Amino acid sequence: MINLLLYSLVIFLFPLPAYAYLDPGFGSLILQAIIGFFALVIGYASLYWYKTKNFLIKFYKNLKSKYMKKY
Repeated sequence: MINLLLYSLVIFLFPLPAYAYLDPGFGSLILQAIIGFFALVIGYASLYWYKTKNFLIKFYKNLKSKYMKKY
C-alpha cells in the first residue's frame, strides 16, 4: 500500500511532458459531454419526479390520518 502511495506521489510531483495538441474541437467535445450528462440527469430525475411526489403525498397523508385517529 505504501509503495502504491509513493509511486503515485512521484508520478504526480514529477510529471513528464505529454507532447499532445488539444484543438478547439476537443474542447467542444468535452463541453458537449458535460452538457449532455447534466441533461441526462435532469431528464432522468424529471421522469420519476411525478411518481415520487405522489408516493410521498400519499405516504404523508396516510401517516397523518393514522396519528389523527389516536387523538
